[in-house]
Amino acid sequence: MRLLSSAHDLEERVLELGFLPFFRNSIAGFSVEEMSDPDLWFVKDLDGPWEWKGPVIRRRKCAYGKFFGCKTMYISLEWFADFVNWRRASRPLISGSEGKLGDTTVLNAIEEFGSMLSPDLKRLFEALPRRKRTATDLVDLTGLGDVEYKVNRNALERSLTSLQMGTHIVIEDFEYAVSKTGKEFGWGLARYNTPENLFGEDFVETSKGRTPVESYRLMYDYLTKLLPSASGRQIASILK
Repeated sequence: MRLLSSAHDLEERVLELGFLPFFRNSIAGFSVEEMSDPDLWFVKDLDGPWEWKGPVIRRRKCAYGKFFGCKTMYISLEWFADFVNWRRASRPLISGSEGKLGDTTVLNAIEEFGSMLSPDLKRLFEALPRRKRTATDLVDLTGLGDVEYKVNRNALERSLTSLQMGTHIVIEDFEYAVSKTGKEFGWGLARYNTPENLFGEDFVETSKGRTPVESYRLMYDYLTKLLPSASGRQIASILK
């Protein structure tokens, strides 16, 4: 199989396979990490798999998020509706107790404000120190002085991971700091959104009429054929 050498190659491979984890995992060869040209990783002034993520997910032909063992994976829209159908049934939302952050609280904020960058969410829930609002803030943080959630960075990250694993949110894009010369730099900040807002309510139509178990079986059978060397446990780990 030809090594990936561009964002276009990556998108085509995702659409071909339907499911593609970003990082190396227990299924040999089944990852962007292993399928990409090793000379393209973190090379100065040269885009590689890390930089391709944004361009690929902006084309809206696949979903991207922490879907596989709390690590990132691409899923084509052809399969994402069934994945959502199964995951939301098998991973219900977790509500927070009094004074503690829960998945429903974070999801409600994203639904209310629209897509949000991770730092905006952190400031919203006091995960970062308060500061005066600036013109570069992407959400209006005024009028939130009565928010009493006392959370830390880890609590919010756990909730964001849980919401992605449950397919309630996805990563819409990555945004980078820009140097004085106009060059993007850094690791990139994840922008979160709901699948319904990003892809439209009708993206779930492809799984309409199937029960969650039927969606699971359809994906399991497909992945078994796609990955003949993988064990039943390994196939199940992609979907659990």
